[in-house]
Amino acid sequence: MKVTFKDLCSQINDYVAQDSVSCFKIGKSIETEVRENDKEYDGYNLSDIVIGNNPADISTLESKLIDFFKSNKKCKNEITGSAGNTNANTVYVAVSYNQSSKPTHSELPNRAIAPLGLKFPINYDDIDFSTTKQQKK
Repeated sequence: MKVTFKDLCSQINDYVAQDSVSCFKIGKSIETEVRENDKEYDGYNLSDIVIGNNPADISTLESKLIDFFKSNKKCKNEITGSAGNTNANTVYVAVSYNQSSKPTHSELPNRAIAPLGLKFPINYDDIDFSTTKQQKK
């Protein structure tokens, strides 16, 4: 099932717009579970969004998502565009929850964003970029 880039962004936005989410970052990795244990992500929960076989495609998608969300006040990506691991096969969203509303471990998504309509992670080849347009937030 194809999903448009706009729908992908909309679903991610619904997730990060929750009152319980204080901030988020978009990134890429080969091993998200290992990345989640990096000091940079202390206090964050990483959720796999897109998987793919071509690292160049993953880097391009990461860049497009960061560009799309960079004007969101909760987005903490400091670098516009893609950076980091050039062999990554997964794009993720890392969220930090407000301490007063932080979910218990059993309520956290299990490597996927549970409350969304799309089933994550999705395959890169299932994204339709033909209608992609930069949108202001």
